[in-house]
Amino acid sequence: MHLQQDTQTILLDWELFKHDEMATLGTHFHQTLQSILGINVIETMVGADRTQIFFRFDEEDYILHLEQLCEAAWIEKLSGHPQSLENLYQHLCHNTLIR
Repeated sequence: MHLQQDTQTILLDWELFKHDEMATLGTHFHQTLQSILGINVIETMVGADRTQIFFRFDEEDYILHLEQLCEAAWIEKLSGHPQSLENLYQHLCHNTLIR
């Protein structure tokens, strides 16, 4: 399994995101979020070693952090009901690209 959930975040396996350039990484996952998962991407910010993708799923706001230096990827909930993180987690778990 490539996902783990705690009370505040969803941790993603870095192997899902291995690419040579962060710009490519941000663009690729941005497209995956929108087209395959049906998640509304609001904004993508690409830095030298970190990409942040702000998105909305099921009327709730989230941010996906992709940190290249420490090879970490996680999703934080920015607003909404506490159950919404569990709803997103379940949605991601049922997607065959992330399993």
